[in-house]
This record gives sequence, C-alpha cells and structure tokens, in this order.
Amino acid sequence: MVSVMHTGWTSPNYNGRELARRSHDSWESLPARFRYTTECWSSGLQPSVIMSLTDIRLRVLDNDFHIQKLIGRYDRTDTSRTALLDLARETICIILQLGNARHRAVFINDDFRYAVSNLR
Repeated sequence: MVSVMHTGWTSPNYNGRELARRSHDSWESLPARFRYTTECWSSGLQPSVIMSLTDIRLRVLDNDFHIQKLIGRYDRTDTSRTALLDLARETICIILQLGNARHRAVFINDDFRYAVSNLR
C-alpha cells in the first residue's frame, strides 16, 4: 500500500486527480519491454510473456478505473465520464484481443479465464 503525504488542500477531487496523475506517470515510466501493446502478438514474444504483460496492463487499468470512479463522485463533468469510458474501452479491447489470440497457444486458455475473472 502506498502512503500519500497530504500537504495543503485535501479535497477528494484534488487527491484523486493527483493519484491518477501518479498512476499514469508510473505506467509511462515503465520500460517498453514491460508494457502490453497490441503489437506484442506479432513481436515473437512467447504467449506466456504476453499474458503476463496483459495481466499487468489490466491491473493498471482496473486501478485507474477505480481512481476515476472516485474522482467522478466529486466531478460530474464530461471529462470525468470520458476518462471512465476510455478506460473501459481499453479494457474491453484487450480482453477481445486475448479472446482472438486463444487459438495461438492452448495453454493460454486457462490464463485467459484467470485474467478475465480477476477483473472487478
């Protein structure tokens, strides 16, 4: 669990936005080899490695989705709703890519079920 030191204004909206920014910055700071992209499937990586990258990305998206839901409680603007929709869209796209790739390796069938069932 990450401990956040509060200094100054403590509005839930402000803290949520700061948390969302830090989460985004953490993802962006990862080296490219640790990030899932749609190009992973054609890059020659082993399916088990791609499943691990996918799991990491889905967990980051799930975390960001919960942060955006928190922000949305206090910010009812279209920006907040758009952020939630973008996160949901990316999550669904990744799951669909996983479903399409299941035929590439028999052993990722169990991983696919695990990745999808662990989403909230």
